[in-house]
Amino acid sequence: QVVLDFTVPRSSGFATREYQPAATNPLASVTAATVGTTVRLLFDTTELLGADPVVTTPAGSGLTWTKDAAASGPASYAYDATLSAPPATQGIVSASAVLTDLVGNVRTEVFGALREQIKLDTVAPAVPVTTAS
Repeated sequence: QVVLDFTVPRSSGFATREYQPAATNPLASVTAATVGTTVRLLFDTTELLGADPVVTTPAGSGLTWTKDAAASGPASYAYDATLSAPPATQGIVSASAVLTDLVGNVRTEVFGALREQIKLDTVAPAVPVTTAS
């Protein structure tokens, strides 16, 4: 029996992003990536893949992704990126992953939902101007 697979792999619908503050950050949790913050992207796929996903963010984001093999499973993935220098980009960016299944079907999955978006914020707020009265 021959089975043909023309279905591209996809994210199963579960994907989320987490921030781990830098060791020097006094906050226990943060809502944006600053220098030293590790961003974790977690996602599941609808089928087994023939190769590890290739995760990227737009040029200028300052994020380079590596797979955490210990936290990943057969169809679930954990990728980490630590912001090591102020990026050229500020604000919201989305990660994407190139998914390749066992027979070579390829799809680029963009993680753009609110719980998946990555906020880069390395610009200090303006110092308020006050005057004595």
